[in-house]
Amino acid sequence: MRSADESIFNSANMVANGLRVLQAGLPEMPRQLTSESVVPIAEWKSAQLAAVLFLRYSKNDDGALSPGVTRGIFRHEGENWVPLNHWTGSGWTHNPMANPDSNSDLDGRHIQVEGGSFGDQPLGGQPAIVVNGRHSPGVKSISVTQNQATLTAPANGHWGAWIVCLAEWAPYTIATFDEKGVVLSILRGPPELPNFAQSA
Repeated sequence: MRSADESIFNSANMVANGLRVLQAGLPEMPRQLTSESVVPIAEWKSAQLAAVLFLRYSKNDDGALSPGVTRGIFRHEGENWVPLNHWTGSGWTHNPMANPDSNSDLDGRHIQVEGGSFGDQPLGGQPAIVVNGRHSPGVKSISVTQNQATLTAPANGHWGAWIVCLAEWAPYTIATFDEKGVVLSILRGPPELPNFAQSA
């Protein structure tokens, strides 16, 4: 963990900050979030792909600030991580600027999905599955199993944030564990994609 440097938390430095996260881990949060804050809150790394989840804010039509996230995707090339072009964003139910300790959006669940990007025929080295969400404070590690291979990582995202990035469009499970290694919950995917040919 590195000390917070508030000057780096902005949209112009998202790629550079993502690379820093992959090299050194998530930074500490700035003492105070602002409407201009764009902060990395979760990461995921496999042998091929990595993802960094950024929290950011936008203004609604009435001027109120609304939290959202951007999913930054990276591919391993040689000894380096290289950012991919296809970064996506979505809404975020938790607002740490207003109430950082709230878990009301989890509604008693240990983990929930809040967004993602999915494609059963990914092109140009893009991942097939990127999914993110929040987990409860009792979750201490998260594992992903796909094609009989399991990758486990500590649940160390800020405010319970998590993200997973998978290269293949194939069934997977995401399991959460407590500090004793007891399974708390399991998510299964991928979601069923809409059949646009039938709906046309």
